[in-house]
Amino acid sequence: MTVSEGDRVLANWRQDDYWYACTIQEIDELNIQVIYDEGTVEILTIEYIRPIGIENEDSIEGRWVGGENYYPGSVLKVKGENVKIEYRDGKKEWLPMSLVRF
Repeated sequence: MTVSEGDRVLANWRQDDYWYACTIQEIDELNIQVIYDEGTVEILTIEYIRPIGIENEDSIEGRWVGGENYYPGSVLKVKGENVKIEYRDGKKEWLPMSLVRF
């Protein structure tokens, strides 16, 4: 995988082992500095980075109505940086990438 500064990607936040949307800020020989959508900066290696490739029916967790807790569901549709989720209880909503994790 080839990445460049400014790319939007998913990164594996090592504190909870989920994948979150972020932007690559800086790249040096071995490390990639990312900033997650909520503002946390982390330095990773390439194995903790992957393209944002979300497909229908992928398992995902979303923050219902932007709250603090994540709830499991699956992807119904992707439109740019927005994801339509169907939660396990049948509720559906559109969320920006900043409010989902994989």
